[in-house]
Amino acid sequence: MASSAHKPYLIKQLDQIRALIAPARQEIIDALEVVGPATVAAIGAVLGRAPDSLYHHIRLLLKVGLIEVVETRVQERTREAVYDLSGPSMAIVYDLKDRRVRDSLEALSRSMTRIAHRDFARAIAGDDAIVDGPRRNLRSARIVGSLDDRQLEELNRLYARIAEIMSGHAHAGDQRRLHAVTFLVAPLERKRRATGRQGK
Repeated sequence: MASSAHKPYLIKQLDQIRALIAPARQEIIDALEVVGPATVAAIGAVLGRAPDSLYHHIRLLLKVGLIEVVETRVQERTREAVYDLSGPSMAIVYDLKDRRVRDSLEALSRSMTRIAHRDFARAIAGDDAIVDGPRRNLRSARIVGSLDDRQLEELNRLYARIAEIMSGHAHAGDQRRLHAVTFLVAPLERKRRATGRQGK
């Protein structure tokens, strides 16, 4: 769920966050961010899934307001809906005071990392991964460091820039290929060593 120059649609309702825990629904949101307004068939083509497997997830995303019907078309005498995101980009609001939201955010993070693991496993088993050089497209890393406020601000600026690079609809004839970038940033709490000195 990338950011853009436009004001993002804020995902803050509990039922919206819970809806996104299902990997298939995250991927539907991702597909619409990539291709823009699309039918279920077009979404399925992007995801490599049968359209019939997506209707249940589409209905639930409609119900919680994360996507909407923007057009209906008649294709070969069949009326089909065209779906789009409820905003130009999506951003999740973290209400850490609400335990239900905290639990849902934790489940959502697990789901995102499962998708990332699956994507990595598929790429590493394929024949189009690039693992070195300036066009490297496969990487898995964990970096731990001590950051001050200025460095955290810089980290967030870099994240925003990466999200900006990843945003934008694909068009027919594009030479671009789909890539996924997964972020997880968290402050770490380290237990004080048992030294006899107590912090205040």
